[in-house]
Amino acid sequence: MSYSYEEELETLFTFNGVGLLLQTRDAVDRLLTDAGAFKLDYAIRGLTGSSFTMLACIDYLEKIGEIKKITVVGPRQDEVYVRGVRV
Repeated sequence: MSYSYEEELETLFTFNGVGLLLQTRDAVDRLLTDAGAFKLDYAIRGLTGSSFTMLACIDYLEKIGEIKKITVVGPRQDEVYVRGVRV
């Protein structure tokens, strides 16, 4: 079984999924306030739930412009993000 953002969207917008999305957004905001950038693995560290749903949270925040990926090579957990320009 591999990660599919489209499939995870169904889970993301459930009661538990939205809770995880808010926790992820709060963690991301703290990291961006403290350091100005973050690696994906630091954003989801300490959260509980499905790792696929956690990835969907990050992808959703990127899709809506909250964050922007600045690396495109290497393992997924090493991707670096900065604050995006929300549209």
